[in-house]
Amino acid sequence: MINLLKYDFKRNANLILAGAAILVLAQAALMLAGWWRDWDGQILYIGIMVIYVLFGFLAYLMMCQTYNGNIRSYSRRLLPLGSWYLPVSPFLLLVICYLALGAMFVLFDTLFSLIFDVKDTLFSMLRQFVGQIGFWDSAAMTFNFLWGLLFITVAVFMAITVARTIDGKGGTFMGIAAFIALFALIVWIEALLFPQTKDDSSWGIVSIEINEGAIVSGAISKANTSFDWGLLLFELAIVAALYYAILYMLDRKVKL
Repeated sequence: MINLLKYDFKRNANLILAGAAILVLAQAALMLAGWWRDWDGQILYIGIMVIYVLFGFLAYLMMCQTYNGNIRSYSRRLLPLGSWYLPVSPFLLLVICYLALGAMFVLFDTLFSLIFDVKDTLFSMLRQFVGQIGFWDSAAMTFNFLWGLLFITVAVFMAITVARTIDGKGGTFMGIAAFIALFALIVWIEALLFPQTKDDSSWGIVSIEINEGAIVSGAISKANTSFDWGLLLFELAIVAALYYAILYMLDRKVKL
């Protein structure tokens, strides 16, 4: 696993370093221009936030391309590893990239608030929110985000693997169709089995309920966070089934 992760990182090292350099230079250029020309701090902050979202999306595309490359190498017997490593390593690489991107954002947010005297930044509001709801509720929401990311990624990997089982351009269309059909089916089944998870307090497998009188001067003073264990077990079963199907296709069905 570690060797494959190192291999994936080396293949993408130039792209990652170039992306990091472009992100730093873009931020520095925009902040310098904004400070020199006295631009509105809020608008400039939103513009740089859009850049971070774009780089997060590009990192996800890089992960998908890395997985596709791993399939090609595995089918040619260039990776002397078990098939179950192939989906795990790109996802871990994505998590590492997101952690690095998050660290860069925290540094940018801190510098931006000092230079432009903007107090209501995303990081400051996030710190305030975490301080209000507590550590464990914050950990539950973080787990909810990571689980959602894993769930979507397994579905995407399933679509990529399906696409590689069919020669030509038809494989791409089959992969896209499989992804859309899979998500539509899962959403439909979840709506039937867990209708209570579709209310306004539901955030995936986590529900957040703000008690009456909890809103004080626009701040959350008390909130209840709970897991929907039935939904979590259902999605866990879906992930396990998709993962098994991916491994089956990797070992028996994938084309070069």
